[in-house]
Amino acid sequence: MDLEERMRIVLEGGDAYKIFRMRRDINKLDLSGANFDNVDFSLRFGIPEFTGINGNFEGLNFANATFRKACLREACLRMAYLFNADLCDADLSRTNCDGACMAKVKALRAKFCEAELQGVNFENAMLMEADFSDAEMWESDLTGADLTGANLRGAVLTEANLTHANFRNADLSNAEMDGTILAGADFTGANLENVSGLDHKSIEPPKNDC
Repeated sequence: MDLEERMRIVLEGGDAYKIFRMRRDINKLDLSGANFDNVDFSLRFGIPEFTGINGNFEGLNFANATFRKACLREACLRMAYLFNADLCDADLSRTNCDGACMAKVKALRAKFCEAELQGVNFENAMLMEADFSDAEMWESDLTGADLTGANLRGAVLTEANLTHANFRNADLSNAEMDGTILAGADFTGANLENVSGLDHKSIEPPKNDC
């Protein structure tokens, strides 16, 4: 039995913490479909290139964890706690992250294409050049988030809180923004073509820092 098979047995038995504590060089380990019930990953585990396609991570604590270049396509991260996690270049396409906490995450160039992100807390998150195309972001909180150069084509931002968010040079074409809170948001250079529900008069001009 190889290492990965032994790890799968332990993980399926619910004692994932012990395995990750004993062995941290789990680069490229494929745990697709695994169920980590009540596992706490908040000890700054470095897990670059982690693979968890279709995995069930609902409600888990991933605070401060590193998932650079991780592949989490179609995984369930509902109500997961990812405060200050590193998701740079990670692929979270078609994930279900409804109600998750992603405050202060670093997710530069991450892919959230067609992801379910209703009610997600992205407060003060670093989301530069991230891809949110066709993502469902109803009632998400993007207060103070930096989405410079991000792709939000076709994203649903209905009733989202965009207070003081930075959308400089972002692409929001065909996005839905009915009932969004725009106070202090910066749309300098952003593509707002065919955005529905957006009152352009409510967009405040950027403040001059000089």
